[in-house]
Amino acid sequence: MQVQKIQNNYYNQNFRGFHADRNALKELNCRTADILNNRSIKECADKYEVLLKRKKINITKPYDKFITAVWASVSSVIGGGIGLISITGAGAEAAFLPVLAGLTIPPALFLLGTYLYHNKPSYQYSIQAGKKISDNQFGKHVLGGTLSREFIVADKRDIRDVHSLGEDIEKNDYDKFLDLLDNYHSDDVISILKDKKIKEEFKDGEHFNFSVDADDNTLLTKFFDIIPTEENQKDYNKILDSMKDMKKINFNQKDSFGISVLEKILNAENRKALNLVKDFEFEYSPELDSAYKNISDENFKLSVKDLKIKFTHAIDAVRIDSAKALKIAIKEFDSPLCDKNKEVKNLLDFYHSNTRRYGASAGVMQVMEVFEENERL
Repeated sequence: MQVQKIQNNYYNQNFRGFHADRNALKELNCRTADILNNRSIKECADKYEVLLKRKKINITKPYDKFITAVWASVSSVIGGGIGLISITGAGAEAAFLPVLAGLTIPPALFLLGTYLYHNKPSYQYSIQAGKKISDNQFGKHVLGGTLSREFIVADKRDIRDVHSLGEDIEKNDYDKFLDLLDNYHSDDVISILKDKKIKEEFKDGEHFNFSVDADDNTLLTKFFDIIPTEENQKDYNKILDSMKDMKKINFNQKDSFGISVLEKILNAENRKALNLVKDFEFEYSPELDSAYKNISDENFKLSVKDLKIKFTHAIDAVRIDSAKALKIAIKEFDSPLCDKNKEVKNLLDFYHSNTRRYGASAGVMQVMEVFEENERL
C-alpha cells in the first residue's frame, strides 16, 4: 500500500479510511503521510475509519481570578498615584479627572487584555478509530459504531504512541457479540444469525470470524456444518444470500478438527455456497485433493477447478532457498486443483523479477531447473 504524495503539508488529505480535520493538520504541523507512518493507524485505516479530531476546550489556570484581581488593584494604585503626582499643587476640581483616569483606565485595560487572552480558543487534538463515519449537521466528520480508545495528541511526536486501534475495535466487537450470544446455545447457529441486533451490528460479517464455543469453533465453521433440511432451507438460503455483501468474512478457517470451510463446501457439494466463495482466494491444503476427488457431480467438479487456490511453496522454495519447500511444491503441482501452467508462470515471473536477489544461489538454480522442466512438459 503506497501513501499518496502530499502536495501541501496542511491540506486535509484523506487516505482510504483515514480522515483529518484540515486545521488540526496545520496546527499540529504534520502531514497525512506523517500520521500514516504509524503502522497501527495505517493498518486500521485499511479496515475501518480513523479520524484526527480537533475539539475546542476551555483551559482554566489555577489562581487566574486571584492574580487578575491583584494586578488590577496594583495597576489602579499605580495609576492613581501617577494622577496625584501629575496634579500636585492644582485645585481639588482640577485633581479629580486625572486621579479618576489613573484609577480606572490602567485596570480597565489590564482586565480587557486578560479577558481577551483567557477567552482565546484552545484546542485539543485526538486520534480515534471506528467502524463507521458520517458528517454531522455542521459538516464535521463523526465516528460511529464500535470505537477504539481515543489518543490525545499534543504534537506530531505523540502520534508515535498511538497503537492497537484495530485490535480495540475487534475486541469491543467481540465483547458485544458475546453479550448477544448469551441468549442462545452455540449450536443454534440459524437463530444466532437471525438475531436482529447481530444483523444490525455486524453488517460486514465480522461475527462469522468469532469463536462461539470452548473448542474455538467459529460461527462460520459451525454454519457450514449445518445440513439444509426442509425446515431450515429457507433461512439457510437467506443467510447465504446475505453473506454476499459481507466483505470481512475470512473463509480460510478450520474447525477444531482441522476441517476447512472449503472442504465442508466440497464435501456437501453445496453449489450455492461455492458460488458465494468463487472470488475468494483460498490457501491450498492436501485435504482439498481428497474432497475434490470424492465429488460425484462432474459439473460441480468443473466449477471447483475455477476457484482461486493459492499455492505458495514454489515461490517459498526460491525466496528462502529451501529444499523442503521445493519437495512440497513439486507435490503440490500434482494436485488436481493446481493449474500447472499458471503456477509455473507465476514462479518464473517472480524469479526473473528478483534475479539479482535470488539468482546466485545453487539451490535456487535447482528449483528453477525443476520448474522450467515442468513448464516444458
